[in-house]
Formats: sequence, C-alpha cells, structure tokens
Amino acid sequence: MDTQKVIDWFGRIIRCENLADLKLRQQETIYQYLTTNSDDDLSEFGEITWEDWLSFGNVRFRYPPPRITEVNWAEVGKFLVDKLGLELLCEDGSLWEE
Repeated sequence: MDTQKVIDWFGRIIRCENLADLKLRQQETIYQYLTTNSDDDLSEFGEITWEDWLSFGNVRFRYPPPRITEVNWAEVGKFLVDKLGLELLCEDGSLWEE
C-alpha cells in the first residue's frame, strides 16, 4: 500500500505551509461534506483532500506527489484530522467530541 507515501507528502506540506490556512480550508471541507468519525467519511475526506491539494499547480510543483496505486484513505483522513487539529461532526451535524 502507498498510504505512508501519501501521509508523508501531506506532512511535508503541512510542515512548510501556513497551518492556519490549511486548517481553515480543511475544516470547511468537513462542514461541506458533513464528515464524521466513520471510516467511510474519513476515507472520502482523505481522498477529497488529496484531489483538492493536487489541483493547485504551485503545490504540485513545490511538492511533487508520489505515484500511488492503493491507499487506505481512511488512515490518511485520520492523519489530516489529527495533524491539522480538525473537528469532525456527529451524525446529527453537531460537533463530535472524543
């Protein structure tokens, strides 16, 4: 699996870019897609974030993405939530608290 390659790629970007801007963008994605702590939602969030960040030419130029074939997107989503300090939602749309 190429999951760790994707996590390492996100990690490099998070270390080098404005954390507050990244957090705000991804928190808005969570609200838009009503992302909960379920593996299905985290998988969707991880994959959406990958596609979103790849859509920016300057990101792709400065941080060339790894070649991937099989990725556990739920694991990537969990990494992003933890690393960026994001808040997930409950099934009813309220904020989820651990």
